[in-house]
Amino acid sequence: YCGGIAGYSTATITESVNALSISNTLYRSGDAVYAEYTGGIAGYQAAGSIDGCTNRGSIISTSNQQYLYMGGIAGMFAAGEAGNNVNVAKMDLQGDVTSTIKGVRYATVGGLYGSFGATQSDSDTRSSNSGPISVTNIETAVDNSTQLQLGGIFGRLYSESPVSSLANAGSITVNLVANFDWFAIGGIAGTAECGVSESTNEGAMMVNNMVLLKNASSKIYYGGIAGWNRFGDANEYADCVNNAEIGVSTNSTDYNLLPSFVGGILGYTEMPVAVRGCENNGYVNNSGANNRYDALFSSVGGIVGAIVETAAEISDCNVMANTRNYAYNRTVDMDDPTRMCHCGGIVGCAIGASSSESVDISGCTTIGNAENKRSTAAGIVGFAKYASISDCRFEGSIVGSGPHFSGGIAGCLSYSDVTRCIAKSPDLYSHSGYGMDNVNYFGAAGIAGYMYGTSTISDCKAFATLIQNTISTATESQHLGMGIIAGITVPTATVRDCGLGGSLNTGSSGNASTLIMTVNSENYETCIVGDGHAVTGGCY
Repeated sequence: YCGGIAGYSTATITESVNALSISNTLYRSGDAVYAEYTGGIAGYQAAGSIDGCTNRGSIISTSNQQYLYMGGIAGMFAAGEAGNNVNVAKMDLQGDVTSTIKGVRYATVGGLYGSFGATQSDSDTRSSNSGPISVTNIETAVDNSTQLQLGGIFGRLYSESPVSSLANAGSITVNLVANFDWFAIGGIAGTAECGVSESTNEGAMMVNNMVLLKNASSKIYYGGIAGWNRFGDANEYADCVNNAEIGVSTNSTDYNLLPSFVGGILGYTEMPVAVRGCENNGYVNNSGANNRYDALFSSVGGIVGAIVETAAEISDCNVMANTRNYAYNRTVDMDDPTRMCHCGGIVGCAIGASSSESVDISGCTTIGNAENKRSTAAGIVGFAKYASISDCRFEGSIVGSGPHFSGGIAGCLSYSDVTRCIAKSPDLYSHSGYGMDNVNYFGAAGIAGYMYGTSTISDCKAFATLIQNTISTATESQHLGMGIIAGITVPTATVRDCGLGGSLNTGSSGNASTLIMTVNSENYETCIVGDGHAVTGGCY
């Protein structure tokens, strides 16, 4: 237990300052199990409180303990009350890849608290972190068991009460060479088991930084506010803002893209969640080298990366920045979207548990572009299954290369509905496929690229410049999946009472080189859907 004020504490610590650097270099031997707790104020706060304290001393750990807890204020804050604490110093967790014992299994690092199970003071109005956090060479020599949780405020947040009014301006950079099971990073919390409100992230967060990621069975959860909404009963993320770039990238050709889930506010959830009134102004990027890794699930969203088999609400959220997922996954599976890669201006992938436990996305707006290398790309949600999208608006472009379903509102709709949405896109591009999974073209549409099952689009408006790649042989009578409202449809799909305008073109992303047709009062009925399969009526 190592702390600037106390190693292990059950006391009340107030208005205290640590200005000395803290450096741990502890090595275990054999199979012994050790834990290390390091904090700028307290290593381990077991009870009592920490209030109005500041850490100015850098914290560096080069240990190889199995369990590591680091925080600018406390490595572990297990119980008690915290408020008005500030960290301004850097934290650096360094593994030792040359050691014969590469034993780290579990690490939580937070700008203020490594792990936090205490409560937040009612008077907490200024808790913040501006110190950068870096993690280097964390590796295990055993199985895929390493778990890393990193956050601008909390590494792991497991308080019984929601937290609010927190701010992070510290950057987080991570170079990984590990065989790790999962990794979670967030501007406020790496993993969260309670809600977060009225909090802001200004710290840029980058994973990998051109270092190889070779273990494709690992997972990355990454969010501007929280990386992974891991546990909790309908946690709420309300009125939060991310203003920083977050991303996963490498330039190496010796590279396997990991299953990664990146969101401007929340990276990933399998638990019921509500995200309300949040805003993302930072570029969200999941990018890798040009390796094809089919059937590998990844998802990127301007607000939420992936919602998987649970009820959720995403409402009144805005995205003003671009969103990109370059995953190179060529798999197309309408029944199992977890074998595809997705990109959405609001949500990358929204999969409800059932028609009665659905994902509801409403009142959201995207101004930025959505870009994908494969599978789905859309202004609101890349893939929607058992979902309802209403009163949303998209005014950006859909760009990319390689086969992908492209939609102003949804890339693919599966047993889902879109109502009262508006898409106004100057450049909505889809790259056609080559007989993949019996789909020989990929839809491009103002509202939904692909409609599957009993999906419905109603009371929507779309004005878009649709573009398919130049290898297409589209004509006025055969659009090859281009429709101002829907691209590819099935007979059980329905399109009603929608307004449409714009044009159909061939060309490349951002370049409508050849005009096929312009929508007008005489031909608009042939432009509603790209293949004529869906039931249509009342459109204009």
